[in-house]
Amino acid sequence: MRIKLIFLGILNLTMLPHSANAQSQGVMNQQIAVDLKDENARLQNVYEKLFSSIGNTGKEKLSTAQKSWEIYRDSEADFEADKTEGGSMRPGVLMGVKLRLTQERIILLSKELSFVKEMDKILNKKNK
Repeated sequence: MRIKLIFLGILNLTMLPHSANAQSQGVMNQQIAVDLKDENARLQNVYEKLFSSIGNTGKEKLSTAQKSWEIYRDSEADFEADKTEGGSMRPGVLMGVKLRLTQERIILLSKELSFVKEMDKILNKKNK
């Protein structure tokens, strides 16, 4: 079972944009770190757009949800990376899981932003 899980971790790493051409685990870890930094910036951008487009109550709830999600992301990544404890793959698996969850969060918040914008259009047409 442990070998299967490690293989799945490797498979996850090879599906990342830059890591497919990496020569070593250390290089892959560095490239995943760059990818994660880029995706975190994208997430922050979407989050800020959504935050600025909702009311005060929504802002409080979104802020709380985002903080909770960050705790979940970090805990889930730590849990999944635990299978590679002590190995050189651990940092890559940890960041790879964070990357995957961050990409999922970007999609979710982007959909929410689209919904908010669509509702604004509908409400603006109705009030004219």
